[in-house]
Amino acid sequence: MGKKKRNGQATLQSDSKPPFEKEAVPDEPTVELQLYEDSKTSPPTSEDSDDAPLSDALAAASDGLVHRVAVQAAVQAAEAAAAESHREALEEATEQARVAVREAREEERAAADRRIATLKMEEAQLIESAAFGLCLLNLATFPSELPRWRQLPGDWLSLQRRLRINHVLVATSEEESGHILGSVEVHSPQYQQRLAGGAYSPEQLARLQPYLASLAVREGARGRGVGQSLVEAAVEAVRSSDYAGEHLLLGVTETNSAAVRLYERCGFETLSIYGGRVLRDAAGTVVIGKQFEEHNSLPGPVYAGGGYTLLSAAIRGGPPAVRRVLQAQPGAAREVTTGGATALHVCGMSRAGEMSTALLLEALGADADVEATDAWGYTPLQRHASNNLAALLAAGASHTRPSGLEGRGDSARALARRFRHFATLRVFQQFELERGIPLPEGEIEL
Repeated sequence: MGKKKRNGQATLQSDSKPPFEKEAVPDEPTVELQLYEDSKTSPPTSEDSDDAPLSDALAAASDGLVHRVAVQAAVQAAEAAAAESHREALEEATEQARVAVREAREEERAAADRRIATLKMEEAQLIESAAFGLCLLNLATFPSELPRWRQLPGDWLSLQRRLRINHVLVATSEEESGHILGSVEVHSPQYQQRLAGGAYSPEQLARLQPYLASLAVREGARGRGVGQSLVEAAVEAVRSSDYAGEHLLLGVTETNSAAVRLYERCGFETLSIYGGRVLRDAAGTVVIGKQFEEHNSLPGPVYAGGGYTLLSAAIRGGPPAVRRVLQAQPGAAREVTTGGATALHVCGMSRAGEMSTALLLEALGADADVEATDAWGYTPLQRHASNNLAALLAAGASHTRPSGLEGRGDSARALARRFRHFATLRVFQQFELERGIPLPEGEIEL
């Protein structure tokens, strides 16, 4: 996961058997907005009605000064425009219908030769490898600030391993001999358990939900309905599997408005947020219970509605806004928000937020808890690392402490590697080298 995210779910009930093996390596737990999809929601219709040009023409022609001939000509022109619009809509629907979604083949999943991890892009383009092609598609959609040829070999191999063992759907073009236009992954509860090192009890495992992730569409294929076809196919795959639950989760960067619109068109909706207002009882105590309208099995502060707290919203705006809130409400720096997030956690969710880290550390003084954990067992630095930020390292936060409620998850350092956040990893490397700590075997100094 990275940055602030929304998540999603669908009503999924079926007695049919799974058409795939449900194992996946999910990204970091979803921490921001949650989306939930109702499978009964009908696809939204186009906002542009075919009758609109006709209505506009008639309205313009209704003036008594306009001759009947002009009215007739306007109507004919409007009808022609409506017919053209209808023809274009049919062509678009036909083009979208030529996009087929299927399970990724073995050769598309298979780990490519280890040597390609160190190749420059010019050389990589000469290699005919379907698996490598999926890697490039993923990396092009979720880029790093480093050139691809400088990215760590382990990161390439980790991505290829995930694509190999995960449930991956690909969209292909019938006109281009099955050329892959996009892909999406479905992370199963079983592999979420594996990622957590078996930390979930049978009861917790039964409450885990499949997770849609890493939706990637080639730049030249966007706007053709490829993404929507992939999402709908993923929903149907989970619905037709042996998964007994009712929902499918997804995560999306909050600022990725195009992706948010896509998921909303597919019926997903927002339920809660990370850093939001919490429910309190009559005594003013924060109510702890099931989060995100019972779609998160981990207990935490219950969302009260009303969006972000004043400070959380200010953090997203930058230091001047944070300073104004702290002047008016000095105690806000110690507030608890949804997701169990402290103000320092919220700082780790965006570049703008990171800029307020030092200001909040100063406001908190000796009360600053840089190792506090949120409802997922993540420290502020681990949240920062998952979003390519490292401001808390200088404040004494541990970058090697495991995350997770059972202490079995990735450290901030491991998160930076897993998400290919090399700017943050570079800071961690510099921190270690200055203290005489050798880099892990095989890791390149950035």
